[in-house]
Amino acid sequence: MRELPQTPNSRPPLPMPPLGTVQNATKHSASPGKPSYQTIPRSSTLPPIPSSSRPPLPSVPNTPPPLPAKSPRLSTPLSSTFSKPISKLESSYSAKSLALGLSTCQGCGKVVVEGRIVNAMNAHWHPDCFKCAQCGEALEHIDYFEHEGKPYCHLDYHENFSPYCFHCQTPILETNFITIDDDAFSESNGPSRRLYHLNHFFCVQCGDPFLNPSNDFQTLDKPYTMFKGHPYCEGCHNRLHMPKCKTCGKSVTEDAVDALGSLFHLQCFVCEGCQLPFNDHAFFEQVGKPWCESCFDILIRNLV
Repeated sequence: MRELPQTPNSRPPLPMPPLGTVQNATKHSASPGKPSYQTIPRSSTLPPIPSSSRPPLPSVPNTPPPLPAKSPRLSTPLSSTFSKPISKLESSYSAKSLALGLSTCQGCGKVVVEGRIVNAMNAHWHPDCFKCAQCGEALEHIDYFEHEGKPYCHLDYHENFSPYCFHCQTPILETNFITIDDDAFSESNGPSRRLYHLNHFFCVQCGDPFLNPSNDFQTLDKPYTMFKGHPYCEGCHNRLHMPKCKTCGKSVTEDAVDALGSLFHLQCFVCEGCQLPFNDHAFFEQVGKPWCESCFDILIRNLV
């Protein structure tokens, strides 16, 4: 080994201790923040080699000790002897340690003793047991829905328990929807209550929406009429379902005259001869037409 040159302020180098020796240093107290060191003196002679003989092993009695009169009780509950800790789930659902007591899985009914645990619906579940009651899909890391104490996946819950839109016959997932109750509904036309998606509530004839689409279907834009279980706008309903005037053929929606087995607009019920309205609503019938008294007299004289 190469030796470093000595300087006036340096101390002579310490010689290397012989191999096989072990020096024990004694710790001394020092001021806070400053460690203290002790120089270990070099030994000039090799320490004696310790004897290789080992102390004799204690003797083991051939007979076991007598058993106690009564079996001792556990000082800790059995639940504290789990071999593995319950780790926290990396999902939207919480997991709890079972170190304080035994817990039964809500799915299989067995005791949960180790591994992960799902805490949902006020119960504990094995991850493999927390699954959709309909299709069996694992629900540990996805959203779930509860119905009558059973968990369901998103699809099966809405397919089985959500209200259905009467127009498209698919589940309504939104919070807001249209509900129509009409005493005219009969079982032959379906249920007495009709539900609709907001964007599916429109006239079945022309397709115009009743709700204003410019503000997310929050306001009623035009009136509607339910006819045999279906919504119609006012124009389509009057054109298709309202009775027609015998004279002009247009729908009668207001006050009308019921005469000669037909309906007439007030302004359309006039004398067939002079085309004037009847002042006292008295008329004479001839060949299915209304006549005023003057025109009827002329008609009769011409026929004689």
